[in-house]
Amino acid sequence: MRYLLLIFCLVLCFCYCDGGVSPVNKSEDSSLKLDAELRNRIIQDYFNQYYFNQVIEPNDAVVQLKDVQICKYYGTFGGYVVIMFNSAVRQAIGEETVAGVTINYVDSRRILVWTDGSFYRLQESYEKKILTEQNIRLIANAQNNR
Repeated sequence: MRYLLLIFCLVLCFCYCDGGVSPVNKSEDSSLKLDAELRNRIIQDYFNQYYFNQVIEPNDAVVQLKDVQICKYYGTFGGYVVIMFNSAVRQAIGEETVAGVTINYVDSRRILVWTDGSFYRLQESYEKKILTEQNIRLIANAQNNR
């Protein structure tokens, strides 16, 4: 039963994903498309960081590299790629506030910022001055008005 639920969730994820190739926002340097090579590198980095050494309990489903997809590409800001990955777990509706801007989520997936093998949450990206308040507003607008 657990495997059937996982398969169902993954199918929904793939249906929900827009392919992640075109940016949601036309901002700064995000008019460029996320090319296949960069996309594959980001997916590999994400898999290595979050799933490669995962602890498996008996009867748990194993996430494989082919299961990881970029669902949304919000743009590239100063060389930092802003994306959202799919997730087999979609249970936690929530929000986060960054730079006084509220970003709504319909499930447990969160927006991440990637550069050169490292991932950052939006708040951390803002605090480290990777993203500006204007960048956050563009990303929030795209997320909140899907």
